[in-house]
Amino acid sequence: MSDSVSDRKHVRWGMVCMIGSLAFFTINALLLKYLSTNVGISPWVTLAFRATVGLIVVKVGFSASGTVDFRRAATSKWLVARGLFGVLGSVAYYFTVPTLGAGKATLISNFYVVIAAVLAAFFLRERITLSKIGGNVVACCGLVLLLGVTPEELSKIGFDECLALFGALMSAATVVVIRQLTQTESSAMIYTTQCLYILAASLPMAIYMRPELTMGHIVLLLIAGVSATFGQLAMTDGFRYLTVSVGGAFQVLAPMLISFGSVLCFAEAFSVVQVIGAALILTGCYSVIAIK
Repeated sequence: MSDSVSDRKHVRWGMVCMIGSLAFFTINALLLKYLSTNVGISPWVTLAFRATVGLIVVKVGFSASGTVDFRRAATSKWLVARGLFGVLGSVAYYFTVPTLGAGKATLISNFYVVIAAVLAAFFLRERITLSKIGGNVVACCGLVLLLGVTPEELSKIGFDECLALFGALMSAATVVVIRQLTQTESSAMIYTTQCLYILAASLPMAIYMRPELTMGHIVLLLIAGVSATFGQLAMTDGFRYLTVSVGGAFQVLAPMLISFGSVLCFAEAFSVVQVIGAALILTGCYSVIAIK
């Protein structure tokens, strides 16, 4: 088989992985909204199921290869930082989806791309180009429109919006740490750390909540956990075979798909100004990720 044919197959597989990750992430977000708002299940419970499923998948799929070391996940400085930042970002997202709506919460969370570019310039000495600066400005303008265009509306920004922005900051810090970790750790090891710390934070709270779960609830929680796990793993594998610009273009579609699904399934409302703001956020984030 020629190298060109092999490369084309790899690219096709990378695109399949990215499309699959978009589907999984959308399912996870919409199920989180449904379970929290319609069923009344605490996000702590959903997080605990997600982390448990993730650890089972990692244990079954990667432990035999020797790429996963649970002890190192609790002792390595950079892995501990990844775990703590990841917990704070995940908790913020899971608790703002029910209150802000899956679409708006995901759009604000996606702002982490812009913050990560700034943090990487300071801590990793990555170069910020004019296109990235322009993308940052566009995304910031979009965020202002999404949250409220008038001073009166901006003054009404509450705890949930601030929590979502805090989650975006934590996600950005996580990305910077992951970039450092990729020099010494496997993707499986990095993901294992995320699951361990999420489980440590969420399981005590989930037990304290004493949720009354039916078999139907458990099935939905497992589906949400599987979706989050395979979405993350599919995205990671997709970036092995696609350029940053192509892979980034796929992932910027995630907030759009989740917003569309939230409008259809939960009648989540967006004003014209908010739609414009959301479009500017996505455009700015794409510029930061994809354009050199």
